[in-house]
Amino acid sequence: MSSGKTLTAEMLADALGCFWNAAIGDARDKQDSRVLAVASSMAEGFAAIESRLREQAEPAITSAVDGEVLKALRKAEQFIANGIELGFIRMPDANTPDSAHDTLPLIRAALSQAQAVPASMGAAGEIVVWAVGRWNAEVKDRPLVNVHRRSLDDSWRQVIRHFGGNAKELCGPAHDELVALAGNPSGGEKSS
Repeated sequence: MSSGKTLTAEMLADALGCFWNAAIGDARDKQDSRVLAVASSMAEGFAAIESRLREQAEPAITSAVDGEVLKALRKAEQFIANGIELGFIRMPDANTPDSAHDTLPLIRAALSQAQAVPASMGAAGEIVVWAVGRWNAEVKDRPLVNVHRRSLDDSWRQVIRHFGGNAKELCGPAHDELVALAGNPSGGEKSS
């Protein structure tokens, strides 16, 4: 923003509202049911973002990750890893379904994301963290042959890049790269 204004939640909500309305209009003009289905799903997500931002519009969006939170996560990771290694923390058997198996990987994933998005990015950093979370929820575990995976992967990576994040570092290889590595599994789309 060249005017020197601070990006607020309200400003971002307005921009997202404009984006998703335009995306749906463009998809309808193409008269392709697959394009419309993907655009509708993405528009629903952007509408949810817009709504959430409007709910929280009062203070401007603040820094990406608080330094104290990072410090606490690092300490928790070290405490748990050392406790397991030294035998003070006994983990359940690997074949026993227990949330304890997820704790350390979740802490490490959060640290990895937080360290990849510096607090100096401010509001944009928060959006990157949020977009990576949405990518994890909507794309990460979809099979490569899923008809929507490529579009969702491309869209969330575009949001991440737009707000200054490194999509490859934060999400790993893109859909097309994974398809190439897998030898284009049945149903996977090739880039044109």
